Amino acid sequence: MLPEGIFGGLTALEELYLYSNELTMLPEGIFGGLTALEEL
Repeated sequence: MLPEGIFGGLTALEELYLYSNELTMLPEGIFGGLTALEEL
């Protein structure tokens, strides 16, 4: 694996984590996070 790929994946996961925290109480946030993870 390329280091760029690893760091890119970590950054994407961090962004998803922060995004999900902002929408903790919204079902749309949960499904949106799952969809994003599936696309990754």
